[in-house]
Amino acid sequence: MFKLPDEVKKDIDNYKHSLKELEASKISSARFKGIRVPWGIYSHRGGKVFMNRIRVPAGVVSPSQLKTLANASSKYGNGILHITTRQDIQIHNVRIEDTIKVMEDLKIDNLSSRGGGGNTVRNVIACPLAGVCKDELFDVRGYAIALTENLLRQESSFKLPRKFKVAFSGCAKDCVGCLVNDIGLFAQYKDGKKGFKVFVGGGMGASSRIGKLLKEFIPEGDTGDCVAAVKNIFYKKGNRRNKHRNRLRFLIEEIGFEEFKKLYEDEFRQVKEKEHTNLRKIDFPKKESLGEGAVLAKDKGYGEFLEYSVRLQKQKGFSSVELRIPQGDILAKKLTALAALEKDFPGIEFRASQNQNLVIVWVRSKDCYKLFLKLKGILDDFLYPETLLDTVVCKGASTCNLGLCNSPALAEAIEKGIKKDFLTKKVLKKLEIKLNGCPNSCGQQPLGKISFYGMVRKVDGRPLPFYMVHLGGRKEGPLTKLAKEIGVIPAKGVTNFLRDFLKKAESAIGNGDIYQFLEGQGEGIAKEVLKKHLHVPT
Repeated sequence: MFKLPDEVKKDIDNYKHSLKELEASKISSARFKGIRVPWGIYSHRGGKVFMNRIRVPAGVVSPSQLKTLANASSKYGNGILHITTRQDIQIHNVRIEDTIKVMEDLKIDNLSSRGGGGNTVRNVIACPLAGVCKDELFDVRGYAIALTENLLRQESSFKLPRKFKVAFSGCAKDCVGCLVNDIGLFAQYKDGKKGFKVFVGGGMGASSRIGKLLKEFIPEGDTGDCVAAVKNIFYKKGNRRNKHRNRLRFLIEEIGFEEFKKLYEDEFRQVKEKEHTNLRKIDFPKKESLGEGAVLAKDKGYGEFLEYSVRLQKQKGFSSVELRIPQGDILAKKLTALAALEKDFPGIEFRASQNQNLVIVWVRSKDCYKLFLKLKGILDDFLYPETLLDTVVCKGASTCNLGLCNSPALAEAIEKGIKKDFLTKKVLKKLEIKLNGCPNSCGQQPLGKISFYGMVRKVDGRPLPFYMVHLGGRKEGPLTKLAKEIGVIPAKGVTNFLRDFLKKAESAIGNGDIYQFLEGQGEGIAKEVLKKHLHVPT
């Protein structure tokens, strides 16, 4: 498991000192902002309370850590935790004087918000099923966790031109979307040896890009040096003046990819010679396979649970269970109750997913019905993860200073409509919705099969919330594709647009390929339906 480096623990004292200077009016709030943001501490709208974004390397979080997070949210925040699309967990409504208390409480359980924001190396992500997935070539968790430990020790990781994102994928299905990260590493074997195929320069935002192939194969022992070399080039050459053009992808475009590859080879050689990085080898406990299958039951809800939430692990007799967490928000008391399931189901582990859900792994398949009954007593609404009902959404204007639209409220309205009209339809499994309150991509709208981002337009002199509609996004290794803009719609028309579009799509999709539908007939249907919902009343 992840071990919080001593360097980070010591840096907490520096933050504490700066906070005291702020409280004594020795430094301004503007200067303090430059200190708190790299610690993942952002102000809510209005600037009176704050959000702490806690990094969870590879999404791996223990029952003990879930309790620690829940306790911190209850003591210092609003008692609601938010799971992000980068496998972070956020604590909201924290007073500035309590931010240090959150840090000190979390460090005891190897948790920290260091690098949770600003121009830093952000959370290193991996597939939430790493280590248990039937399709993976090998388990990538250890590499993501060990790399995080290494990067957090480096001062340069917190003084970059802009944020820097790293992702690991264990198979070609690419649950994490490696090609929309600054550096994405795919598990590979060459001559029987483990290693990675490396892509660079991907990213999402107002100007999203798909990553380019940097190396066909690097041995696993070169993982730390490879990432360090790419990061060093970005640190030295990245644009520090124009924040709209200072991601790695723009540097690559400005100098050309061939020139970037030359810079990489030179930097990699220097890193390997002068500061070779041996990532800590992390050995996860191995569990013997069992010969037991899931218990069948006549309960209708349990049948849905088995179909949508439960997946067999590669270890015989074990299953993983994904819990849909609506809008990624969960009450602290419910999170504590989930963590306590460890008592009834010894050996279970938790993972945060890019879909803002929680995954429980190492569930004995024979205990699935027992777990289902326990979950019903804890969560109100946890079925149908990774479906049309499972809207991925940022916090939007509800808390974020950059949010233009109230995306969580729209997500709630959309989910109510889906439950009413589409819960038994084929499109439930085939489609998904991603939603963002502004052109930035915390809600991952560039990858959505159906997605939206918020904007403001004036109608009769009034500023009103609108959304840009996208179709056809895909994350799947080299097949990754950015969603195509279809048109703009008033916020109040989104739910009606979706209802009409989905009704037409239901009959048109049939058993065909969903991506072919979205790129072809679906686009025409969407544009036709969009025209019906453009009216803005006086």
